[in-house]
Amino acid sequence: MYERALQSHEGERGDLLVHFPGLGEHRWSHMAKWLNIVETTPREWNLPLEETGYLNKTTTYWSQIRSAKESIKSAEKKLKSGEVVSGNTNETVNALRNTLREKSDNMELTQQQTEDLNVLIGI
Repeated sequence: MYERALQSHEGERGDLLVHFPGLGEHRWSHMAKWLNIVETTPREWNLPLEETGYLNKTTTYWSQIRSAKESIKSAEKKLKSGEVVSGNTNETVNALRNTLREKSDNMELTQQQTEDLNVLIGI
């Protein structure tokens, strides 16, 4: 039971989220087994925050969001002032804004769109 429950999930020690892919009708029974294991042996699964990657991931995430917002602000300032910028700057700003609103968990996309905008506005 223990080994089978461990093999039916995606997640690691200290994770806040565990995924149970492709189990279909067996998902709930595997989740119940997993929950029982974690609840009966919490010291084996819980980690202090400092030993997880969450602090670094959170800092990186919010830094990237701030950078994207600063790029949008710089682009809007240049557009308002009439400063010459590439013709598709508005579209790139709108795409990045949409990514921040709808897909901000996609860090690669956010980073790429921020870089694209920075090139267009000369940052």
